[in-house]
Amino acid sequence: MTKMTKHNLDHFQILPINRRIIYLVLFLSAIGCNMPEQTGSKKLLGKWVLQQETFQINYPILYFNTDSSALFTSHGDTVYRFKFTLRDTQLSLKDVHGNETKWEIKKLSENQLVFRSLFENEKQQVYKREPNDINNR
Repeated sequence: MTKMTKHNLDHFQILPINRRIIYLVLFLSAIGCNMPEQTGSKKLLGKWVLQQETFQINYPILYFNTDSSALFTSHGDTVYRFKFTLRDTQLSLKDVHGNETKWEIKKLSENQLVFRSLFENEKQQVYKREPNDINNR
């Protein structure tokens, strides 16, 4: 049979935590929880198809994903990739090289997305929401 020994834990004293540090941590976590959500960004998520009578090569289909990535297609062999943010009526797109462009959204509803212009397409761009055909959550 083994004999139980008393362990002396006096040398393992826990240092008292400064209350200011606790208050600072609580304050910073409260600020982080109250960060403003991107206005309307949930409405923007999904697949959007251009409603245009005249043929347009670039940006006929747009995908906005929950991870803030966006894919813009072309009728050629190009897929444009961006990170996006939406503030009020302004969509900011940052490409893989870090170049950022901003585009005004005239209307954003459950089924319609209207840009004043988009890249080289200077006239109004009207998109309709379509069922998502790729797994881009």
